[in-house]
Amino acid sequence: METYDFDKRVEAFDRLGQLMRQVGQEEPLAWTEFATLLTQAEENHPFFTPPHVRYALREWGSHLHTNALRTWLEPYRPHFPLAESTVLLVMAGNLPLVGFHDYLCGLMAGCNLLVKLSSKDTLLLPYFHQELRKNAPLGSGLHLHEPDPVHFVAQIPADGFHAVIATGNNNSHAFFSRQFQHIPHLLRHSRHACALLQGNESPEELQALADDILLYFGMGCRSVSKLYVPENYDFQPLLNALSKRGEPLRENTAYMHAYASQKALMTVNGQKFLDTGFLSLVENASLENPLSVLHYETYRTQQEVEEQLAHLQENLQCVVGAGHLPFGIAQHPALADYADGADTLAFLCDFYQDICKAERKSYLCAPKNRN
Repeated sequence: METYDFDKRVEAFDRLGQLMRQVGQEEPLAWTEFATLLTQAEENHPFFTPPHVRYALREWGSHLHTNALRTWLEPYRPHFPLAESTVLLVMAGNLPLVGFHDYLCGLMAGCNLLVKLSSKDTLLLPYFHQELRKNAPLGSGLHLHEPDPVHFVAQIPADGFHAVIATGNNNSHAFFSRQFQHIPHLLRHSRHACALLQGNESPEELQALADDILLYFGMGCRSVSKLYVPENYDFQPLLNALSKRGEPLRENTAYMHAYASQKALMTVNGQKFLDTGFLSLVENASLENPLSVLHYETYRTQQEVEEQLAHLQENLQCVVGAGHLPFGIAQHPALADYADGADTLAFLCDFYQDICKAERKSYLCAPKNRN
């Protein structure tokens, strides 16, 4: 059996969390090497700016400490390790370290991982994986002197894994559904976040909502892409709150190019919109919004909008506002806030148990090509 010690793995990620919190601070950067990494990450992806990467690191660092990890993992611990199992992770690339949660789940469960990174985010996870191994205690199965349970691959392999976790847009979801139909899989598609306003929000609440909308340039599945507002809603306080958070977006050339293009298109088409100078607010029923555009829709009664949200549940990652999550929480998921509401650890434990029963061998065999 491969080396696995639950307590030492918790310790390894606790140490990684300390590192992430340290390098996630605005100033000073602790290592010249990390400063170079930030530059390279932004060159690969113009929306991976140093402030947003450091923000993501501080967020992960806030979760990677011993007590939080133990509390989260305790219900699954009797099933660990999922020894000699290999899981393919196909990661998205819209946010810095967006696939880190799957990576964390797989390693804490004791799986081997094949990781297919997005072409837009090939640097961050390999860097922090090596930092994890440098600082992991011996006997954890993660130390540099122990076999590496993680292998980064340039292409999706045809075989060599027992289950797959893949995240992408709706088109890639359809492809994954066909490609992996014969093996255990957890597939995620495009989801969105929205906000429900009542018109009596405080300036502080609107500032928090502005963060829900603008953080990561609005590119995350938990980024608020649509507002539900009461009829005759006064947008000016919200526009003021958005303007106070707009400087990082105004400074980004790629983002402002998208903003100018969308604004020009709407102007030519005679479409009405509210303009902040970096974000356009448009009345539109769709949850899916172009970059630099925020949709809104009016409602008459709370019951009406709640019924509409219930109907859209399969396409929603989260809702902030009246009767839902507090404003400012959308971009701060807890360890147990699983993407698409699908419990990743439960999936890993279930697939492992099913395959072990089916094969009735000591552990898992290498799968055959299932294409």
